[in-house]
Amino acid sequence: MIFNRSSFDFMISKFIFSCLIIAPWSGSFSILLIWVENLNQVLDDNKKLPLANGEVIPASENMRFIFNVQDVACASPATVSRCGFINLSEQFVDPHNISESISDATELAKFENKNVMFSSSTLLKKDILKRFSSAEQQIFTTSTTKIQVREMLSSAGDILIIHNINHPLREDYGAQPALEVVREYFENGGSKTIIAFFDRQGVPISPALLRHFEIAEDISLLKTSQKLEFDALKQKLSQQSCNLKEKILNALDLDFLKKKSFFGQMTENNQVFYSSLIFSLCVFHAVVTERANHVPDGWNIPYAFKHEDLVISFEQLESLSSNFKNTTDKIVEIQTLRYLVGECNYGGRISDDKDRRLCVNLLDDFIFSDIADAKFLLNRSFFTDLNLEEKSTKLDEIFNDQSLFSLMSLNESALKNQPIHSAENIFTGFSNFYSYLKSVSIASDCKDSPFSFFVTSELERYKKLVNRLISQMEDFSEAVNGKIQFRESHKRMLASFAKREIPEDWKRNSFARSSANTSMKDFVQELKSRVEYFNAWAENGTLKSYDISKLFFPQSFFTTLLQNFARSSSVSIDEVTFDFKMLAPHEPSVGVMISGLFIVGASFDIGKQNLILNNGSIFNFPEIWVKPVLKKDLDQSGAFYECPVYKTKERRGVLSTTGHSTNFLMMLRIPISEEEKESSFVKRGVALLCSKD
Repeated sequence: MIFNRSSFDFMISKFIFSCLIIAPWSGSFSILLIWVENLNQVLDDNKKLPLANGEVIPASENMRFIFNVQDVACASPATVSRCGFINLSEQFVDPHNISESISDATELAKFENKNVMFSSSTLLKKDILKRFSSAEQQIFTTSTTKIQVREMLSSAGDILIIHNINHPLREDYGAQPALEVVREYFENGGSKTIIAFFDRQGVPISPALLRHFEIAEDISLLKTSQKLEFDALKQKLSQQSCNLKEKILNALDLDFLKKKSFFGQMTENNQVFYSSLIFSLCVFHAVVTERANHVPDGWNIPYAFKHEDLVISFEQLESLSSNFKNTTDKIVEIQTLRYLVGECNYGGRISDDKDRRLCVNLLDDFIFSDIADAKFLLNRSFFTDLNLEEKSTKLDEIFNDQSLFSLMSLNESALKNQPIHSAENIFTGFSNFYSYLKSVSIASDCKDSPFSFFVTSELERYKKLVNRLISQMEDFSEAVNGKIQFRESHKRMLASFAKREIPEDWKRNSFARSSANTSMKDFVQELKSRVEYFNAWAENGTLKSYDISKLFFPQSFFTTLLQNFARSSSVSIDEVTFDFKMLAPHEPSVGVMISGLFIVGASFDIGKQNLILNNGSIFNFPEIWVKPVLKKDLDQSGAFYECPVYKTKERRGVLSTTGHSTNFLMMLRIPISEEEKESSFVKRGVALLCSKD
């Protein structure tokens, strides 16, 4: 609050009176120090404030005055003698932290004698631990047992502080024995006050335990939405950008180049040639190493070239240098060096013949037999007299703003093909995806139809997926901005984003769980497509054809279809099965048309209406009329292949109680030629997939 002199006396008396009569109050003023002279008496031990009308207001025993001033030039000795002084340098300490600490203390008072839970990253943590410094503190880990927790709760003391309360692991059936002991303690009327800190990376805490805690205002177990900060993320991704100069400096910093004997044999006549050739080899090593990050433009295969390859080349150059006596000898020896470097040292790691040809051609740009052909001219002092920082400055002069990509003989477009080096593009795409997730609209209910319940369930699954992605992206943002610890999971996520691949955790908890290298672009497009598909389904109630590849839980779709038919026929669902017809009419009176399936190991001959074997390629399968029928009415005539349908191309999954993999969907009868045996398709592993990737 800002006052003038005439109103200060009135307002300060009002605030002191309010603190005494109404409730504790904390605030801050902008005042001149000379005004404080009127408070000298209340600053005395008697703590009484005399007013102009003769009234005296006594201050309470726990009332304190803190003055935050620029200097004490206007303060009288009377005021100075009544105050303690702390000199705070703004270079190191923000004076506003004092008032914030007072506010934090007031905030903590709200949780006095209550069981309260805070986030481990809360700004109040330091004040909490200081306020309850005498309380017992315990740290929960993944190996914390029930017995250990009981001992903690039975120990002396009225307050127990628990760190990482959600670190104990869940058992297979979902229980957390260590936390169950805490819950039982509360429900049995335990007298100890518990202050708990939870880790956002730990397992979720059950509502049965949470209801015994008062959740602090500054955190939310459901992670309230926030503005995602990308500056630190952009910086981290930029650290992975293409940096040929850094690789050259690493090569120049090898211990081998620090040997005096290596440069001692140089003469004034050959030291420029020798030094330039050494530098060219360093640049060559940096180029071939950096090109490995630009597959397939750089190399067909990403080879792991090492510094040892360069050191061996230096040793060979050193042994051959004694023969550099005349022009003819020099040409022969350089040809020998070119062969050793291109075919043995580096070429020995190259398995692709096209890449070996590339290596030899690159080497022609850097190894020369005539100093006139050298790209870079240096002398011995560059290696012997300059430190690494000075060499870095010298490199800027040598390259003279030359494009590093032109040095590698790559086009700028090659960088765009390698997202690991395109921090700006990653930053933009990541930010746009987060904005989409925050703004995406998913229908909440479905128009009345036989599939209303199924569609509503699918919409809920996509809502949970979107919320989970938002939560993980916000958590990742906090990690890269230093608000929480940057864990191993964040490193893996950063590596995935840098490659424009979706993180493994996203695969496990979404429709992309089968994809080995699903790109972020494909994932985003697929998510948008699925959300739009189900929004349209919810709006219309029914569709002409149902795309199985867009269903989150396709088993439920087929179960719903069987249940609806069984109810309409007044029979048990066990008496109903499916009949399948290929290329049937689009609007069947019974059943539905489905699409979006892919077949691997065979293809369907539309003309002959049967299945034929192929070379193992994956083809789109035609639309299928899925017709529920009574088992007794199912037409069993003709030759058929009972084709398994899987949700993903990774056919394995967790075995369910039915004995089938959770990845398995159903068996689909497909007609085959009378001459073909069903065993041929079984041996070939012919199957239908809901996802091509």
